[in-house]
Amino acid sequence: MDSQTSAALFLFAVLFGLAGLFFYARRRQARMLSSGTEVARFELRPERGTIKVSSSFDISTVGQWCRIGADFSMNESEWYSDRLLGKYPNFSEFHPYTIRLSNRRGKSVFEEQRSFCNFLSFAGSRNSGWSMPFKGESYKSAREGEVILLEFLPAATGIYQLDFELRAEEHTETKHFRRDATFERLTLYVREGVEPTKQAAYQHHQVDLRPK
Repeated sequence: MDSQTSAALFLFAVLFGLAGLFFYARRRQARMLSSGTEVARFELRPERGTIKVSSSFDISTVGQWCRIGADFSMNESEWYSDRLLGKYPNFSEFHPYTIRLSNRRGKSVFEEQRSFCNFLSFAGSRNSGWSMPFKGESYKSAREGEVILLEFLPAATGIYQLDFELRAEEHTETKHFRRDATFERLTLYVREGVEPTKQAAYQHHQVDLRPK
């Protein structure tokens, strides 16, 4: 066997191994996301540029992790000036959302404000690709996927209140940058008895709501 054949076989083995690892990771992630029992689902669409819900759900188990996730689709387009090098916008300011959990007495037990852009890299996208018009570059993408917003250990069983609000439309324009993005839909769900994720691989928070 000559050296070129050996190199080709080695490259094939490496690529085959990487593909196997990729599919294994995807299957494991899908199995992890579907773990537990769904206790609530909210099908939402933007109204006046905002997606929000205020509703309750019932937790029947204690000592097991619960998860709040989102299944969504959105369209976005961006334009960058050829002079923007080193002057990218702060994407953490785009699509801010607030999530709040309250117990049966109406007392807030958890609240956070973050940017949904933290999770976009975990969603798939259908890209129309980069184009290069005069003085700049533009990009269009249709994103859709399922992401985890929060995992929590409840303090007790019973009714919890979920309040969620997201800025679903963004129209930002400066001298060197323009971005237009709109969420087409977003489904929030709550699952109990889930397999918690390994935190280092994800962007969401894991919180223990039990008394210290």
